[in-house]
Amino acid sequence: MKMTIIKFSLVLMAIILTGCKEQAQDIGSGHHFNCAEHNNAISCWGYNIIEGLGTDDVKYTSLLTKSTFTDPQLSVGGYHYCVLDEGEVQCFLNNEHQQTEVPLLNNPYEIASGGSYSCALDDSGLVCWGKTPYLDELPESLENPRKLVAGLGHICLIDDNGTQCSGFSWMGDGSVSPPESFGSPTMLTSSPLSTSTCGFQDRWLCWGGGYTDELPEGLTNADTTVPGYLQACSIADGGIHCWGDGSFGPLKADVPADITNPKEISVGYLHACTIADEGVVCWGDGLDNDHPIINPPFYL
Repeated sequence: MKMTIIKFSLVLMAIILTGCKEQAQDIGSGHHFNCAEHNNAISCWGYNIIEGLGTDDVKYTSLLTKSTFTDPQLSVGGYHYCVLDEGEVQCFLNNEHQQTEVPLLNNPYEIASGGSYSCALDDSGLVCWGKTPYLDELPESLENPRKLVAGLGHICLIDDNGTQCSGFSWMGDGSVSPPESFGSPTMLTSSPLSTSTCGFQDRWLCWGGGYTDELPEGLTNADTTVPGYLQACSIADGGIHCWGDGSFGPLKADVPADITNPKEISVGYLHACTIADEGVVCWGDGLDNDHPIINPPFYL
């Protein structure tokens, strides 16, 4: 009896010291901020551009928000984020390119956000808003469209005819279409600052600008792969592996060694985040020594 009381006291003390942990269900990373969905709330932290987007006079503001929804679907863009909840889409943060001004949608069921724009799948098909100069030829006559993803200037989705992509990748010949031999993936991923798309068919493959990238040797059992700005990260064999352009070393080299059982991963500009047994864990470059982009100011 005495030992049971001691064990209970130790557990109670641990709860008091650490607080109640809210396990995040989804996460997204933008330019210098992150958002997580946890228990029907969306929390965001880091820095966001308040003005000067596309100019040399960029001004940042610190970001710390939490909003509660009913059953949210989160979509993080480069400088904004959107939430689909109860048949309505709302977008927040930077609006220099009208990326938070959501048009009239007809029963939206999927959303994806890119650099300075967002798109939704609804009963009318595919609808995009914001700065979309490269999305001038959106896929039409879609049959059962799904798995919508968005990058820096491109979108891809899956329908009953295969993979449909539109936009520009800023790499190579600018093409955003997958190779013909890889036209029927079951999963697609991208991120708001990525020039590439990754998909899973019989293996993970990434493409953009006329190039295709196989995963590094040894990552044949990857559960997911997410491309970022000149980099990508995979969850494979219970661990996280990032690779890419060596000039962006912090994301590639500094994946924490003590991450246990990662479930989701997001890749921003020079940082990445995962949802693991430890909660939300982020790494990479911040804007100052406090690393507010990296460490969420709450226990997720």
